[in-house]
Amino acid sequence: RHYGERCDLDPERLEFISSRLTLITQLKRKYGPSIQEVIAAYETLKLEYESLDSSEERLQKIRIEIKDILKELKEKAQRLSKKRRSISKVLGDSITAELRDLKMESSVFNVQIEDIDSVSDWAMDSGCNAIEFLIQTNAGESAKPLGRVASGGELSRVMLAVRRVTAHGGESGSIGVYLFDEIDSGMSGQTAFAVGRKLKAVAEYHQVICITHLPQVAAFADVHRVVRKREHSGRTMTEVLALSSDERRAEVARMLGGEAICESSLKNADDLIRQAGRSMKTEKKTKKGEKVL
Repeated sequence: RHYGERCDLDPERLEFISSRLTLITQLKRKYGPSIQEVIAAYETLKLEYESLDSSEERLQKIRIEIKDILKELKEKAQRLSKKRRSISKVLGDSITAELRDLKMESSVFNVQIEDIDSVSDWAMDSGCNAIEFLIQTNAGESAKPLGRVASGGELSRVMLAVRRVTAHGGESGSIGVYLFDEIDSGMSGQTAFAVGRKLKAVAEYHQVICITHLPQVAAFADVHRVVRKREHSGRTMTEVLALSSDERRAEVARMLGGEAICESSLKNADDLIRQAGRSMKTEKKTKKGEKVL
């Protein structure tokens, strides 16, 4: 009672405080359980309001930035297109030469480059150009898109030729390991030997795993593994065995002459492996004068 007698009660002040507490309760219910979160929400909304209030000015600024960026983009795209055109002839001629080494003597590889005028039609990977690889596989025929005319074996040889051309000087590209599954299918003799030599050249800068049935290709291997099947406890098991030098010699001889390995087939295996080694020494000498992309 004594405390109450000392208080100066103001009805208007009481009404203001009550309404203020009600407002704070509503804000906390909507924007967060604490005053700090309510204040943070206020700062965020304030910034959004100011941003909307100046949106027309910002929009005009963005339009100017887009115009400048588009101008720069087109200039860079033209320079890139010019470089592509200058190198496409070298690339086509180099791959064509490699394909002829791989016994695709009538093949001609070229790069077709067309301009795309509208920026909105530019692709992420090729930009202002529509690029297509064309190949003529037989004399007298017109060049057609690579993916539509080349067989599986031809595609493998084309990929090998591409990597052979672009892998000079230790350039690794985006792929570190290549798997060639029976790239020599349908080949024999000199063609298979040429494929083996190209695989060996690519293997100087990449890891190459090659599955082959031909001794002419196997003779170039740094590491030779044999895949065999055997029956164990009533089940067929597949095993991959790394071969020693002598075992490799015997395996190449088996590939040359069948299951019965004789002295003459072993001698042929030795000759083939030595010939592969000599072929790579010649390859390294001739590489010094080649065009590097």
